[in-house]
Amino acid sequence: MEEIHVESSNGSGFGYVAEPGDVQISNFFHNRDIVGAGPVVEALIRRDQPVAFLCNLEVEEEFRGNGQGAALMDEFMDEVALQDANLIFLICDNSESQVDGFNLQAWYESLGFQVLMLESQNSAFPLMVYDGQDDFLNLLED
Repeated sequence: MEEIHVESSNGSGFGYVAEPGDVQISNFFHNRDIVGAGPVVEALIRRDQPVAFLCNLEVEEEFRGNGQGAALMDEFMDEVALQDANLIFLICDNSESQVDGFNLQAWYESLGFQVLMLESQNSAFPLMVYDGQDDFLNLLED
């Protein structure tokens, strides 16, 4: 497992890249009580490629809405690519306070993330995935 830390003067992000078969892959889903995670973990095993998990991305509240989050995400995604991972999972915390009119889930979607499923049947915390090769969702259907 390779940890990834990204930082700016007003924000930071943390995640990791796990190699195929790493216990951290199943732990990410099971520790968060994600309903229906079994097929996702099985597809990741079949895929046999590194996978990244974004655990936290935060910009200080008074600095939100001016591109700092996007810069941190770009840096995180660049670091993930250096680890040969092109699949990124995250839990979108829609309950977090945002700048008026800012929709966190829509923002992640604008970066290419898709809602895969809901965590613990709670729509405030959807599991999202970025698939740089566009192959993972096909594996889930197989």
